Amino acid sequence: QNFLKTSPLASLNESEASDKRNFTLAIITNKDADSKEIIARIQDENAATFNEVPLKMSWPDGIYSLSHLAIPFPMDDPLYGTDSVKPHSRHIQLGSINMRGERNVLRIPEKDLMRLRCNPFWDYVTDRIKKVIAEERQ
Repeated sequence: QNFLKTSPLASLNESEASDKRNFTLAIITNKDADSKEIIARIQDENAATFNEVPLKMSWPDGIYSLSHLAIPFPMDDPLYGTDSVKPHSRHIQLGSINMRGERNVLRIPEKDLMRLRCNPFWDYVTDRIKKVIAEERQ
C-alpha cells in the first residue's frame, strides 16, 4: 500500500455496495494482506454476499498488478510474454525486455517498457471463458 499512488479499495467498495448491478462481480485479490496467494471473491447479480474461491495461484515474483494490455496474452506468448524466448531468437520479446541505462535516451518512454504485457493468471481467464461458452451452448 505504501507504494500505490491511490488505493483501489474506494472503487472496489463502491462496486461491492452497489445494488443496481446486473452482472456478477468477480474480484481477484490476495488471500490476505500477508499472502501472495490469490482468491476470487465472487458476488452473483442478486446476492448479498461474496463467495471466496481459492484459485491455487500466486502472484509471480516482480509483478505487483495487471495491466489491461496483459489480459489477452499468456506468459509464454512469443512477443508479449515474460517466459524466455528460444536462444538465438531474432526478435525482441517485449514482455521480457529489461532495459537499463540513462533516462530520456530511448524513443519509447521507460515507463512504457516496464508495463506488464501478459497475464500470469491466463489459465483462470481461459477456463472462465470456456465455462461461459459451455453454459451458453446448453
